[in-house]
Order: sequence, then structure tokens, then C-alpha cells
Amino acid sequence: MNDYKNIIKNTEKACALCEKPFSHEEIINIIKGNNDLEKQICILRLEEIHSEQEAHLLIDNLTNQHGIIREAIAFKINEFMQNKNFNTFFQSKKAMDIILDAVIDMNPNICRQIIEILPFIIDKEYIFTSLYSRTMSVINEAKTMNRRNRGYIYSKKIFKLFWYMESIAVLGYFSNTGAIKEIIEQTCHFEDYTIREKCAKIIAHSGREIELSKYKNILLNDENFFVRRMLMPSQAFC
Repeated sequence: MNDYKNIIKNTEKACALCEKPFSHEEIINIIKGNNDLEKQICILRLEEIHSEQEAHLLIDNLTNQHGIIREAIAFKINEFMQNKNFNTFFQSKKAMDIILDAVIDMNPNICRQIIEILPFIIDKEYIFTSLYSRTMSVINEAKTMNRRNRGYIYSKKIFKLFWYMESIAVLGYFSNTGAIKEIIEQTCHFEDYTIREKCAKIIAHSGREIELSKYKNILLNDENFFVRRMLMPSQAFC
């Protein structure tokens, strides 16, 4: 009964917050606070940012917060990063590092929201270099794990590798051909088909910038339909 009353109370409070007029400064101050309900509503009501400091306030809430806050922040950063009026506020190295942490959030909705904004990052070389390092680290850890001792820890590594490779495909930076080829070579035979599928997606997105026909032919003959489908012309950018 108490839970029901709390739900009603919080719903009424949320409705009141949605209707209450706030100045930009008031919204920013609430986001700086610790009340999750108020923060969530005000994050979603934020219509603009005025400085890099305000952008970093959002970035700082992208990790180490409750799920409702992280998801609201990811949604809002996605919105602002795709807007040329606010995009430049999110281009610092600090912002980039936190964004890379967020692409492997335990909530896939957050991963998707953040990965969508990677093409809007100016310093793609910095992002790719970090993604490459993180990706290879996870690959090496996963491949050296004892098969008998696999379980949650292994699944967690596959989860990270899945989203790192998705990030590489979406980022669209293929200038470091050696690094791209190394990732593809290490994952085109990976036992988990979802990783081979992401390998195929990287190949599909790389276009003609890199000679990858050898690996493309391997994956076009993969036993898994979803891996093969990723290299079909009409599906390459799914």
C-alpha cells in the first residue's frame, strides 16, 4: 500500500514539475542537485546550453548516476550534439573520455543514444584511437579466458566488445587502416556470432577505403544469416 501511495505521490510531483515554469538558471541548479525526480524532469526540459561548463555538467551526469538520470542525460546529449548551435560545447577530451565510458553502459538504450552522436564528434582520430585500444584489450582478455571458467565475466566482455565495435562502425573513421584490419582479423572468426556481425558491419561501413575483400568473403560465407545479411548492399547500414 505504501509503495502505491509513493507512486501516486511521485507521479503528482512529476506532473507539477512538468507544468512549473523554470528559468534556465533554475534548471541548471536542479541538475546540479541530488534529487533524481527533479533532475530527470529538468534534464528533459532543458532546451539549450550556454557554455562548455554546462555541457560538462550534463557529461558528468552520464556515468555514476542512477539509471533514470543516465538515460535522460544520454537523450539530451544526443539532442544537443546533433544541433550545430550546441555541438562545439561537447568536444573536450574530458567529454570524449566519458562518452566512451557511456557506450558500454549496462542500459542498451544509453549505448544507442550515445553511439548515435559519434559522427558529430570533431576529433574522430582521438575517439578511434581510444576505441581501438579498448577493443583490442577486451579481445585479448576474452580470447585468453579459460573455457571452463566462462560465465558472467565472459558475457560482460562480449557485451563491451559488441558496443565498442558498433561504435567503430558508426564513428566512420577508417584512416588507420592497420588498426581496422587488426580488429577485423581478430574478430572475423570469433565464436560469438554477434561479434562476427559487428565485424561485418565495420567492413560494410568502411566502403572502398580499405582493401578487405579477404575478410568480406569469409563473412559472406558465415554460417549465421545475420552475419551474412550485414554485407548485403541493402542492409549494410542497418
